[in-house]
Amino acid sequence: MRTRLAQLLVLGIASTFFVSTALATSVDVDGTEPPAEAASETADVTTEAAAEEPKEDRPFGGSVTLSNSVGFGTFIPGEFTDRPAYDISITVAPHYVIDDQQRLTASISVNQSVVTNVDSAVTRPNQALLSDLSLVYSYSKIIEEPVTGISVNGSLALSLPTSLASQYRTMFAAVAPTLSASWSWEWLSVSYALQFRKWLHEYDHPAVDLEGVVGAPICLNRTSPDPDKCFPGGFANVSHRVGNTIGLGFRPMDGLSIGTTFIFYNSFAYDAHPEEDEFTSENAVAGNTQRDTTYANIDVTYTITDYLAASVGTTTFQPPKTADNKSFRFPFFTPDANNFTSFYLALAGSF
Repeated sequence: MRTRLAQLLVLGIASTFFVSTALATSVDVDGTEPPAEAASETADVTTEAAAEEPKEDRPFGGSVTLSNSVGFGTFIPGEFTDRPAYDISITVAPHYVIDDQQRLTASISVNQSVVTNVDSAVTRPNQALLSDLSLVYSYSKIIEEPVTGISVNGSLALSLPTSLASQYRTMFAAVAPTLSASWSWEWLSVSYALQFRKWLHEYDHPAVDLEGVVGAPICLNRTSPDPDKCFPGGFANVSHRVGNTIGLGFRPMDGLSIGTTFIFYNSFAYDAHPEEDEFTSENAVAGNTQRDTTYANIDVTYTITDYLAASVGTTTFQPPKTADNKSFRFPFFTPDANNFTSFYLALAGSF
């Protein structure tokens, strides 16, 4: 039971931190919604471990996670350089166990920025933000090699636009199939996952409904199909993305688990402006764009009781290269005021 709880809580905690720590940086980094979907990649690489749990007497269960996240910019001194960021979020993730290998999971979270500034991704103080609703079907051990113990697992995730960010980007839904391989031996586990995610949008750019709006923002309606919509410009919506995930897990003692995850994203935006026009900058290149980002996580989780666990760790979501494009960033930590790196503390309970 303790092993099962630790595995479930790591998944729940990962879901929360992908939402809460990336809200401030996602638009700057990728021009897309906060990468809450990354939790599904993390979940997929641990489905094989979950399959080794003893079968539950009841098919329904889940987890509730309360997390606190502080951005590294909070600790940078200086009147013009400090960028404090402090988020609190709650994630609810119920699941239904079909059999020993198949599971249905739903998850949704609410995030609130305690500090309101340019990094808090809210439009008014003390605003609570709802994440997208995620529905995941997972199938563990589709294939298991008997000699090495390597298993192949799969999942299919559906995201629905319950967040304001996805509604702003006119998203209908997102679909993400994932294929993963995992191997474990006593206290060590290794995993790899490949995910393809496709977004479905009404428009290739974010849009704002102008009905009843006073003092609308500057609109770039070059070829607007809807005169009642405002297209504020900026990043085009992401059409599809490929994510490669590598995970390592350690269990040095009963109840204690240490894990690290690294994800490399290749995102491809819509071809919103295939040709240059009078609005195009001399430094711009027409056509669709590719945006590369990395996500890294180091997590330490301790199972306090059969139904409660605590977790501490760091998350870093950032471009792979520095601003001058001359060198690569260290993926697991960025000591800058931009809050690419965050620290978290969480409590999670299972039911």
